Amino acid sequence: MMQQPSKSAATIHVVQEATQLVFHCAQCQLPVTQPVRALPEDFRLNTARGEDSIAQGYYTLGDWEQDPAVKDHFILNLSDLVNTQLHRDPKRLNGCCGLDGLDGINTVCSNGHEIGTECSDCWMAHYVHLDPSLVTMDAVS
Repeated sequence: MMQQPSKSAATIHVVQEATQLVFHCAQCQLPVTQPVRALPEDFRLNTARGEDSIAQGYYTLGDWEQDPAVKDHFILNLSDLVNTQLHRDPKRLNGCCGLDGLDGINTVCSNGHEIGTECSDCWMAHYVHLDPSLVTMDAVS
């Protein structure tokens, strides 16, 4: 029996790999991603500088020991974001060639609610990590 994802922002459920999910802003329920699937367990994240960390169309749950900021956050390709924009606070938008994500949440939904952090600077692999307390998810067919 397939376990369905919870709509609760505080609860993370593992879902069957074939299930597609759409992430939503927890405050206004605006969709903030295209449909994405769980990254198969035998795939690894790319850590090469300047390259996508995860393939478009997939997400994974962060557990990186080298970056505790992403632990238990949903990691996605930047191209999977929809209805999002950068934070209005310029102090959160630091980086040299992109955003380094070191100054807190820098990505908001189109209505201005915080949802996650873009990491896209030249010295790192590129991805966004969505805070599970700020997003919800729904399975789509």
